[in-house]
Amino acid sequence: MDFDALEFHKRFIWNLLIPSFVLGVITILPAQNILSISPGAGGAAIGSVRTTQVDAIALLGNQAGAAFASDAGWYVSAERRFGLEELNYLSGAFLYPTSLGSFGITILYHGFDAYNEQLIGLSYSRALAEELSISTQLDYLNLRIPSYGHRSAFTFELGLYSKIVDQLVLGFHTFNPLKVEWTEGQLLSSRFSLGLAYQPFDELILYSEIEKSSLYPANIKMGLSYLATSHLFLRAGVQTELSIFSIGIGYQFSNGLTIDFSTLSRQGLGLSPVFGIGQN
Repeated sequence: MDFDALEFHKRFIWNLLIPSFVLGVITILPAQNILSISPGAGGAAIGSVRTTQVDAIALLGNQAGAAFASDAGWYVSAERRFGLEELNYLSGAFLYPTSLGSFGITILYHGFDAYNEQLIGLSYSRALAEELSISTQLDYLNLRIPSYGHRSAFTFELGLYSKIVDQLVLGFHTFNPLKVEWTEGQLLSSRFSLGLAYQPFDELILYSEIEKSSLYPANIKMGLSYLATSHLFLRAGVQTELSIFSIGIGYQFSNGLTIDFSTLSRQGLGLSPVFGIGQN
C-alpha cells in the first residue's frame, strides 16, 4: 500500500468510523450526551441529583437553587465516562448575585476532536419569597463533526426551588419543554425533574429525585451526603434506569473552596471518575 492510500485509510477511520462508533455508544446508552453531564462531582456522587443543589453548582442542574446565594461563586468539573477519552464531559458554572437576582453562565462540553457537543447557557434566578425562587436559562447548543459540519439550536430551561419546612426542600426543573429540533428530522430531548432534599439532622442530607426524558423511561435517583468531620463530606447514590452506583468525597476549606471526587459504576461498562473544584 503506497503512502497516499495509507493516508486515505487513516483519514477514513478517523473521520468516519470513530465518530460512528461514538454515535453508536451514545445511542445505546440512554442520555449519554451533552444533557447527561453530571451536576458536578459532588452531585454525581449522590446519584446525579440536580434539582435541590444550591450556590454555583445549582447552575448545572436547577438554576433556581442559586437565587439565595450572597456571594459570587464558580464550579468546574471533569468526567471521563467509562474511562473513554471519546466520552469526556467538561462543565463550568459561574454565578454572580445582585440585588435584582442572580445571574449565571454555564459552559458544557462533551466529546473529542472527531465528535463533540457544546452548550452555553445564560441564566437568571430570583427569590420570590424567603422560601421560594424561580429561574430561567437560555441555551445555545452546537453539535460538531468535522467530516460533516455542525448543527446548532437554541432552547431554554425553567426551574423552581422551595423550602417546604426547615428540613425539607423541593426542586423542579425542565429542559427544552418545547422540543426544538436538534439535528435534521430529530427533536432535542425534553427533560423534567422533580426532587426532594431532607435534612434530618445537621450532618446528614438525604436526596431523592425522579427524572423523565421524552425519549427514555423515568429514572429514579437517591443519594445521601454525610458531614463526617467539620470539613469532610462522604457521599453515595444510585440511579435505577441505568443501574448506576456512585460514591464520593468532598472537602470544604474554611475559605469556601471545595474539592470533590466521585466515581460512578455501571456493570459491564466500568468506572467513570469525576473531579470538581469550586468556590462559594
